[in-house]
Amino acid sequence: MSEKKITIRLETKDDYRNVENLTREAFWNVYRPGCMEYYVLHCYRDDPAFVPELDFVMELDGELIGQVIYVWSEIDCDDGRKVPIMTFGPIGIAPAYKRQGYGKKLLDYSMEKAKEMGAGALAITGNIDFYGKSGFVPAKIKGIRYADDPEADYFLIKELTPGFLDGISGTYKDPVGYFVCEKDPEGFERFEATFPKKEKRKLTGATVLNRRKKMASGKEYLHFILEQLSDLDDISYRPMMGEFILYYRGKIVGGIYDDRLLVKKTRSALELMPAAICELPYEGAKEMLLVDEVDSKVFLTELFEAMFDELPSPKRKNNGIGGITDELYSDHKRKY
Repeated sequence: MSEKKITIRLETKDDYRNVENLTREAFWNVYRPGCMEYYVLHCYRDDPAFVPELDFVMELDGELIGQVIYVWSEIDCDDGRKVPIMTFGPIGIAPAYKRQGYGKKLLDYSMEKAKEMGAGALAITGNIDFYGKSGFVPAKIKGIRYADDPEADYFLIKELTPGFLDGISGTYKDPVGYFVCEKDPEGFERFEATFPKKEKRKLTGATVLNRRKKMASGKEYLHFILEQLSDLDDISYRPMMGEFILYYRGKIVGGIYDDRLLVKKTRSALELMPAAICELPYEGAKEMLLVDEVDSKVFLTELFEAMFDELPSPKRKNNGIGGITDELYSDHKRKY
């Protein structure tokens, strides 16, 4: 049998709908019930940060099996500079062709093209076990902090130009285009309605647990948790790719991931929840503690207060907390 022919080429307008459908299939029920990536892709094509020269599709004997897009981003340096780099995603492979090496082939090809365009580095959030094979390392060892989680091991970076990051330290924020579903939920809903209906499964990350579900998904559950924490001063949140990071007095305590309240694994949290289950907020992240007693306002208040002193202090910058600028933060920040 002859070897199948792999073709990687630029996306055309005629590909748009098929590529969106492929992306939908690739991400459906993987990180959350349903997915958002196909609407992110749809909207990014009209975004100034979008790089059309790096908008690739992959075909196998003429069959569309993969896609990737790149966008411009930047490092907000501690010395005041802004250093342009790139990020990529969504990158998706059709379900029938996953775990066969096609994703790495598409990634490596597109990264070489990004290098030819002059991109000095790429930053992403992802699983080091996969992306490490293509040369990515935890960004913090290169002096680059993730604004949403400065100690994150899942925030990765790769130099395309050797030495590009020498002498650079600073903070990285996800480009705003990745938050389109949160900023335009009605538009997302209208877009989703143009595709055939599919079942959205409830997920619990690495494990599937039989546990109570009393609230609907998304912002309804977020606002329920915020109300439960309303006896505390300076509780705030920030959306991140469909999830919500929770802050108490400027420190990251945990977040809401697929309608689960997860908190950092601190000594005080373990003492208050000795039987708590450890779960992954998403692939590639550190384990966190699942808070099951969300119906008790008194308990949640005690938990957050007990954890506060053990949490790392945010890195102060002139225009925000932990590198999060007021412009990005204020739209979603709420105090109770």
